[in-house]
Amino acid sequence: MKKMIRYSEAILLAFLVPALMSSPPATAAEPVSINLVVNTSQTSGPIDLTRYALAQGGISEQPMISDRVGQIAQLHPQTIRISVAEYFDLYPAHHQYHWVTLDGAIEAILATGAKPIMCLCIKPKVLFP
Repeated sequence: MKKMIRYSEAILLAFLVPALMSSPPATAAEPVSINLVVNTSQTSGPIDLTRYALAQGGISEQPMISDRVGQIAQLHPQTIRISVAEYFDLYPAHHQYHWVTLDGAIEAILATGAKPIMCLCIKPKVLFP
């Protein structure tokens, strides 16, 4: 369990702390126009489906895959994306962190043999009442 706590803390704090400590956001740059051409008459070859993965997310702190780990492992996913959002309650109060719920979700992902990819969608209530 300690390894998982360090894993999630390291990843999330690497992104969260600089964002919290930074100055107010800079003004938006001027829009840039580009021309995009999509050539549908040519293919680039076969698609490597092992590059694509499963995802876990939603509106619940309950691990979505914990009761299906064995079945998901049979799919041999390389990665499983997880949306890290408010329902994990990672920052419940100033100078307090809550990793238990997120660690459970990460442990379930690792138990499938996949690597977790975290999509950080955090807007802690303590910072944004």
